[in-house]
Amino acid sequence: MRLLGAALTGILLLGTTAAADDETFAGEVTASSLNLRAGPGEAYQPVVTVNKGAKVIVLGSYANDPSWSLIEVPAGYSAWVSAELVNKGEGGQGEVMASRVLVRPRPSTRYHQLSGRLEKGETVSILEERKTDSEGTWYRIRVPRRFPLYAAARYIKKIGPASLAEVAEEAAKGAPALTVQDTAADTKFRKLEPDARAKLKTAKSAAEVELVRKSVAEIDRTQLSPDNQDKRVKLLSDVLDRERVLAMEELKAKETELNAALDQKLAEIDRKYKRRLAEIREEFEKEKKPHYVATGIVKWVPDVVGRYPAYRLIEGDTMRYYLIANQFDLGRFVGKRVGVIGITDPESGTGYETVMVKRIEILADE
Repeated sequence: MRLLGAALTGILLLGTTAAADDETFAGEVTASSLNLRAGPGEAYQPVVTVNKGAKVIVLGSYANDPSWSLIEVPAGYSAWVSAELVNKGEGGQGEVMASRVLVRPRPSTRYHQLSGRLEKGETVSILEERKTDSEGTWYRIRVPRRFPLYAAARYIKKIGPASLAEVAEEAAKGAPALTVQDTAADTKFRKLEPDARAKLKTAKSAAEVELVRKSVAEIDRTQLSPDNQDKRVKLLSDVLDRERVLAMEELKAKETELNAALDQKLAEIDRKYKRRLAEIREEFEKEKKPHYVATGIVKWVPDVVGRYPAYRLIEGDTMRYYLIANQFDLGRFVGKRVGVIGITDPESGTGYETVMVKRIEILADE
């Protein structure tokens, strides 16, 4: 009755009904090894493994599935609780500061909680303090006996009443802290991770990194413990970083190659341009074709005021330019069709451009 009554609180939290007195008994493990789990099902993490012949106290069957038995936590076992909910005192003792506080096999909320809760004001023994990167500080505490574990009922043989002396004696010896057992995927990942990281460091191509990615992706994430799930995510992140580094190196190499090819092409174009420009200048010099600012018939128009130049350049019936020349006698070009070389001034204020004549030539009649 002592063990059974203390276990009912934790049992009911998982939706079970109370076990009858005659269901509580001492049992012996018949399997070569048996996982005691945080909950009644294969989906719950194994928190400890016991070997064949080990003695346990069975508190009863899980009401929703009688194929699972509730096992009393042996003395000395420990699990984890968030430090935010426990006031640490002297002598390794702590006081629970909130009601219905969860206890977990590992210091992370990603692990299934054990059955049962810690109540406000309850005193617990603190065995270890651990700080995590993402979930703050946790305390490892000695698990109260009322927190049951779960095991497949078919691997436990009834050997006597729950008060069996040797079970009590074995429990009194204590046991190591609760540990989440490796799955096959955990074992495979633990072997793969250091090899994958070594290959990442020496990888020189995207193809080599891709091989590492495939080897990591082959491991089923859902079969890993939360710790290894986090490590798998970090490893895949490192794979991505390595891919990015190699891609940047490849891009830089291609950029250097393209720039060299571009410089070579531009130098070739520049040589062709200079050669062609020299040819054009040579042809121009040979032909001596002047570049005329304007062409037309020179006309002299008297200007009494003397404000504007008297010589005009006429194209057809339209006056196009005023002509000014200091070194030329424009009078001898009157009535002639000429080509004018010089500087134009659009700001003459007359509404027409003025040409400061530097050179003027008579053109042949067309």
